[in-house]
Amino acid sequence: MCGRFSLAVETHVISERFEVPSDTFDWHPRYNIAPTQPCPIITSTENVRTLSLMRWGLIPHWSKDNKFQMVNARAETAKSKPSYRDSFRKKRCLVPADGFFEWKKGATGKVPYRATLTSGEPFAFAGLWDSWKDEKGNEIRSFTILTTDSNSLIEPLHDRMPVILKKEDEATWLDTSITELQKLDPLLKPYPATEMKLYEVSPVVNTWKNDTPECITTL
Repeated sequence: MCGRFSLAVETHVISERFEVPSDTFDWHPRYNIAPTQPCPIITSTENVRTLSLMRWGLIPHWSKDNKFQMVNARAETAKSKPSYRDSFRKKRCLVPADGFFEWKKGATGKVPYRATLTSGEPFAFAGLWDSWKDEKGNEIRSFTILTTDSNSLIEPLHDRMPVILKKEDEATWLDTSITELQKLDPLLKPYPATEMKLYEVSPVVNTWKNDTPECITTL
């Protein structure tokens, strides 16, 4: 699964890496992003990419209230489940990140680890988004992160991991003109373990309110 991640870069880095204008908001490095918090999300309409903030925890447009929030969605069933199928067809997105956290049971409690690409570069989780409105027409735009089976690096910590898209597959994931959704299945596989690294970090990251560089520093 993915319950916490980081995006410890400035706006211009996101803009350059994902080839998207950055004039809609100003992002500052975040070291411990948690559910319900706003995050940069990349969507595409007619091959034009847009960078905007959405809340982490998807609220389906048909939900009666905003308490129905899903942080993760299983890639294997997202095409068919009522909560995700509309978004899977027409509201796919990229969730920029540069690392995510998992925990391992230790002698004195849970030990946090951070997973990144070996290059250290930002990457994109495969995401789905939706727009929900209350009775007064107030809108909440939210997203969820797809998960898949863990690779050999993450498996000792958890049996699921977020779907990290290959850079060359990001445009395909954003292309909502694709109607044969099974063509997207090859994208939703575990990222190669040989292209990732995992290291222990400070337990300061265990508390979601802590959002400092110490959260991602190697012990």
